[in-house]
Amino acid sequence: IRSTTAPELIQHLEVDEAQDWLANYEGNPSYDRAIQTFARSVMEDTPELGADWIMRMANEGQRSRTFHRILLPWLRSDRDGLVEYARNNPIPKSVLQRLNSALSEG
Repeated sequence: IRSTTAPELIQHLEVDEAQDWLANYEGNPSYDRAIQTFARSVMEDTPELGADWIMRMANEGQRSRTFHRILLPWLRSDRDGLVEYARNNPIPKSVLQRLNSALSEG
C-alpha cells in the first residue's frame, strides 16, 4: 500500500480543510511542497489566497520561485488585483522587481 504525500493529500481536501491542515505545519520546510500545491490550486479563483500561502513557505528560495511562477498568469488574469496585492502585502523583492518590469513594458 502506497502512502499519500502531503501534496497529494492537499489535492483531495476542500479549501477550508486544506488551510486548516496546512496551518498545523506552517514554517516547516517539509511542507512547503504541500503549500505550493495548495497555492497553485486556488490561484485561478482566489489568487490573493494563493499568494498569502506562498508567503508562508519556510524556504525563502522556494517561496520566491513559486511566486515567480504565478506572477505572469496572475498579471494576465487580474492586473489590478495583483498590483493592489503587491502594494498592500509583503512579496519577495525579486518578484516586485519583475512585476514592475512587466508593468513598465505594458
